[in-house]
Amino acid sequence: MKTSSTSLLSSLKAEPKLLLFTIYFILNLSISTFTIKQLIFSAALIFLLYLSKQPIHFYLKKITHILPFLALIICLLPFRHDPNAQVIVNLGFINIYDKGSLIAGLLCYKAITSIILLHLIITTTEKNDLLNFACKLRIPHLLIDICMIAWRYQGIVQQEYLHIKNSTLSRGLKVSRLQSTTLFGNILTGLLVKSLHKAHYVHYAMIARGYQVHRPLLHKKTKKNHISFRDIIFAQAMVGMFLCGLFL
Repeated sequence: MKTSSTSLLSSLKAEPKLLLFTIYFILNLSISTFTIKQLIFSAALIFLLYLSKQPIHFYLKKITHILPFLALIICLLPFRHDPNAQVIVNLGFINIYDKGSLIAGLLCYKAITSIILLHLIITTTEKNDLLNFACKLRIPHLLIDICMIAWRYQGIVQQEYLHIKNSTLSRGLKVSRLQSTTLFGNILTGLLVKSLHKAHYVHYAMIARGYQVHRPLLHKKTKKNHISFRDIIFAQAMVGMFLCGLFL
């Protein structure tokens, strides 16, 4: 019986993927100009996208979320005047300079590649693995609990918010943006406080009854399907390109 191929990245633990993201993020911060390294790292990132088994439009949709903020930052950079800058485009009374355009291009490259890699890690790693790795990094348990509760109840909070919003609109009430934000904050805070308060008492009640309490898992590990030979070849090529770009 033929088994379906699973994502190679999904079969890896959270530690190597987060280590890869950390190295890539540090290298991105150190970039001051476009070189052959950026071309090699971009090719390696494309290989990673293939290994994730996610459709490309999924990542393109995630990029669109940061485009307004990114456009607000870089919209005036190409027109930034510098004594040592050269004019690359002359539009009469407006000049576009090379240094400002280079900075704008670098910001776009760093932001887009970092966001893609971050979503790639999140979508190919189980949430309990990420939280367990956060425990190993000595992150306060309260922050981990808040992240876990936020992940579990985000759908409930969104549904409750939309229900209240539709109720106010159907009754003809005009609710300002500030009131909507305050309402959303009250729902989220109330749910968070109640969940932590109840979890606190359940935790100590189980300890008092002799249970060994472990951190709850968000997902149960399922049996992994086999990894195709083509994915292994792509992974080896990606690692080779990443190392070449790292030591060039």
